[in-house]
Amino acid sequence: MFARALAGLGGSMVTPTAIAAAAGLAPPERRGRAISTVMAGLSAATALGAIGTAIGSLTGDWRITMVFVSVLGAVAAPAIALLLPKIPNPPLVPLRTRLAPLGDRHVGMGLLTTLLLFTGLYIVYSYIADGLDRVTGGSGTTLAILLFV
Repeated sequence: MFARALAGLGGSMVTPTAIAAAAGLAPPERRGRAISTVMAGLSAATALGAIGTAIGSLTGDWRITMVFVSVLGAVAAPAIALLLPKIPNPPLVPLRTRLAPLGDRHVGMGLLTTLLLFTGLYIVYSYIADGLDRVTGGSGTTLAILLFV
């Protein structure tokens, strides 16, 4: 459970960093398109995550899926380092200033709504194999196809 929470923490840092990088690299008139490209990529990554389900099903070992994802990351990291232009560091903002919007009730309600929405979404992901078991007949490959769709 700790490893899942740690992975979630890492994932929660990747998305805003990618969005900020895309917005920082794009000219002002193209920032919306850059951000939407990042979001489309994240959505595609979720859909393509079904490949991991298929790999685990076909090999009978979920660890192979983790090796596959690790290899993809190991290949992508140097490519990103070589191909992505340098992004200038933004000015430092004190933590107190960053957390100040949390004092606004509207911001708090927006964050609570987002938390509940994503909690509901990921709870479904956690149990989707059990929920679709009668449809898939226990076939991981069929589950992968349904997840992809």
